[in-house]
Amino acid sequence: MTGSVTQSARLRIQGQGQADQHQPDLFDAKLRNVVRYADPAAWTCAVSAVHALASVPDRLSGDRDRVGVIVVCDDGPQEAMQALDEAAVKGFSSPLKFPAGNPGSLVGVTCILLGFRGPTLNFIMPPASGVPAGLVMAAGWLQRNVCSHVLLTASSRAAGATPNARTLLLTAPQDGPASTSLLSPAELTWLSFVDS
Repeated sequence: MTGSVTQSARLRIQGQGQADQHQPDLFDAKLRNVVRYADPAAWTCAVSAVHALASVPDRLSGDRDRVGVIVVCDDGPQEAMQALDEAAVKGFSSPLKFPAGNPGSLVGVTCILLGFRGPTLNFIMPPASGVPAGLVMAAGWLQRNVCSHVLLTASSRAAGATPNARTLLLTAPQDGPASTSLLSPAELTWLSFVDS
């Protein structure tokens, strides 16, 4: 096909995960305690990442410094921010809970629970808008060999619903640099929550 992108020029997907609830048994008890005040959106992002890593031996434990994590979320840690706001109105808010209300906690909780220490990036914007930018960043990190793998997670919440997260574990294309079409249209639609 003229002008089409070959599959080898796209980012390779090594794993795919999805979560709509917290599954504490997936994580070490000591680490769960460290992030005990984390927002439900941060937990679902981490659970989705674990599911994306399910087919990868040892969850990339030998390469933790080279695993990048990117999260795109339309509303950030909404429940944690609301709890901090309510506590402030009452006159006291525990400093232990401040990190949970930071939008960066959506990436941070995944990194803490899985031990990843590569580059991170957090987009607080609708996945349909932010996922393409996240893909460009992931491709750049992979092409420059900054990362061996990138977990790209998109999180969204329908009105009144629990957060839902979807994650792709990405690696560089086998044959040369990635093209401008980094994922197939179906993969991009799924990750961006356009199908919801």
